[in-house]
Amino acid sequence: MALESVYCFIALLLCFSFFKICWCGRNKEIWYQHCRGFFCYTIVTLLFLSLHSLFYANGAKVVPALIYELLTPVALAHWIAGDGSVQRHGLILCTDSFTVQDVVLLMNVLKIRYNIDCTLGNTPT
Repeated sequence: MALESVYCFIALLLCFSFFKICWCGRNKEIWYQHCRGFFCYTIVTLLFLSLHSLFYANGAKVVPALIYELLTPVALAHWIAGDGSVQRHGLILCTDSFTVQDVVLLMNVLKIRYNIDCTLGNTPT
């Protein structure tokens, strides 16, 4: 039990050394009463900038041609955790701002690489 507490403490130290939390008010009491979230600023690396350039062309979201190689099991897990939603009929993966052609490309990659049956749907905003 004590060892788990040490690991949690180290994890918290690492988190707070990489993230800057901005309170919505001048003191924490105001924040607790009026704010429902917080902002995080993370360290920027060149790796993220190169990935960004793959998925944004001329300011628009695009699916890169090498998406088959990029959509690894870990990347799929991050996509599901960040932009997924479990419903009665299955899993919804948000593809907002992509063209229909890009969504069909993603559906094909999911079918070929992971044997996931996909349908193209439209959810109200």
